[in-house]
Amino acid sequence: MHYQLRTLALASIAVIGLASVATPAHPREKVGRHAVNANKNRHCVTDLSKPDTTCYDTFTAAIAAATRGRVTDAPADSRVAMKDERFMARVYNTGDKNIQTGDKKKADIQPRVFGVIGTIFYQSDFDGSSHSWSEQTCDDQTDPATGQEHIDWRVAYVGDDWNDDFESARGGNNCQMKVFEHRDFQGASSPWFWEINWLGVLQDEGSSLQFR
Repeated sequence: MHYQLRTLALASIAVIGLASVATPAHPREKVGRHAVNANKNRHCVTDLSKPDTTCYDTFTAAIAAATRGRVTDAPADSRVAMKDERFMARVYNTGDKNIQTGDKKKADIQPRVFGVIGTIFYQSDFDGSSHSWSEQTCDDQTDPATGQEHIDWRVAYVGDDWNDDFESARGGNNCQMKVFEHRDFQGASSPWFWEINWLGVLQDEGSSLQFR
């Protein structure tokens, strides 16, 4: 994987975060949840390789799209799905070596080049509507110019529909997530995380995010 940083400003993307300090709302941002409740009962997917965003009526359909048809039997309830170890291994590539399913399709839970790198959820504890991003998996490499671990993917603004409108999140396929209070990676930010079921002071406050 190359070291070029990708910056994307998409109209319908979302983020998540956890921070210790909150700052006033960015003047260019539109509050989501308290304005139009746009995300109620829908599940969106953004393929960052294109990029494009499509929303579905069910979590099952969204995951099928996010995995490019590889996983078509995801639980309809996102909270149930996120507590299912086999689902997590197949979709987020977590705990592969610990999964004992007896499934002959072992390739289905092996490391892959493309997959779901992160999902944010409308409510805490991975409940309610969701938005997933798919791309090449993160590579744990360092930037030769700085000697620091580089950021694989960036979303400069999650879009009006999801801005300030999510409460939990999960990274996947070797990608940790980081959430920022404002667009363009400004304001308070969360630490890097794999999974967080409640965003604390950044609950319904995220506007941009990064993956590494």
